[in-house]
Amino acid sequence: MVAYFLRRLLISIIIFFSGITVVFFIIHIIPGDPVSNYVNPYLPEEVKQHLVETFGLNKPLIIQYFNWILNLFKLDFGYSLVYSKPVILLIKNALLPTIFITTSGLVFGTVIGCILGVFSAVRKNTIFDKLSNIFVIVFYSLPSFWTGVLLSLIFSYTLGLFPSSQLKSLYHDQLNVLERTMDYLYHATLPILSLGLSIMAVFAKYTRESMIKSLSSSFVVGALGRGINRKRILFKYCFKNALIPIINLIGTATPFIIGGAVTVEVVFSLPGMGRLLVSSALSRDYPVIMAITTIVFMAVIMINFFIDIILYKIDPRVGLNE
Repeated sequence: MVAYFLRRLLISIIIFFSGITVVFFIIHIIPGDPVSNYVNPYLPEEVKQHLVETFGLNKPLIIQYFNWILNLFKLDFGYSLVYSKPVILLIKNALLPTIFITTSGLVFGTVIGCILGVFSAVRKNTIFDKLSNIFVIVFYSLPSFWTGVLLSLIFSYTLGLFPSSQLKSLYHDQLNVLERTMDYLYHATLPILSLGLSIMAVFAKYTRESMIKSLSSSFVVGALGRGINRKRILFKYCFKNALIPIINLIGTATPFIIGGAVTVEVVFSLPGMGRLLVSSALSRDYPVIMAITTIVFMAVIMINFFIDIILYKIDPRVGLNE
């Protein structure tokens, strides 16, 4: 167990630093820089040169990289070149909406997807199964942002049931705690559904396939032959057996879920990390881009690391493949 833990930890650290290094050099190699993006081109060249030196952009790229790595160990992400604020302050304000939308969408999609997949497998080739497959394929094919546009068009602009943007009302600060919570949920319904329906489709598809495979196993036939209760076989043996690929899927799907959250935040104008990342990328705000990328990398790697440990605890045979 300790050897497996240390091996996974070492691999996670290597992947983390490899990933952020690649991103650092790519965003600095792309043509354009933050100074030329918002400085008046008619200003004297000395002013532009002064800003370049202030931002440290005149130093060799490798020196900028090692300075950034040293600051990373001190959790210092620097100052935003566009907002003129500490990057950590911008991240602090944008992090909570992103965690709320991503976590809610993941829980909604996982729970509904697993339930739909189990019932679809048990009722294989029935009308319920066929309708369920159509429902799943539709949302499996649609990207999250397109689902968000459709939901916004139907439930916001046509029916007027939910707001199309932001996470709170204008009178939000005048509400009590319960009303504020309901106000958040009311505004977050469409973004959570946009992200959750795509996740639901993935989990329903994989759960159905895993359950069908488990239900056709010889141990299920043997258990039925011994007269063991069908519900007990279904949930205690089959679902438990199908659980390993489902848990593994959470780790595999995490980058796509975060990518979906970024586009959903842009569609619904949510004040989260996704919208901040897009605006920073357009304005070449290097410190903000690197800070968000680092946090996302860290989150993805940590989730996969803990999932590997959980899988090893459930079935130690997973460590034999390495």
